[in-house]
Amino acid sequence: MKPVFRYEDGVWPNVAAIGFTVLGWPMGIALLGQASGWLNALGVLLVAQTLIWSAYFIHEFAQTPSFARRRPTSAGAR
Repeated sequence: MKPVFRYEDGVWPNVAAIGFTVLGWPMGIALLGQASGWLNALGVLLVAQTLIWSAYFIHEFAQTPSFARRRPTSAGAR
């Protein structure tokens, strides 16, 4: 089986960070709907953190080969 990530030692940190980002955003939205003020504040912090990490991941995925193999795009394929 071919590796998914480019570096073998970065698998678990990347999986944890991507998982936190994907699961943290809907959890933060759910906390924003709670009646407690401190849960709302926690929701704001969680949503802000996951959106910042999402922007970082989008930037990294767009500019660097984060994964082991690049797929050819339709514009670059000949």
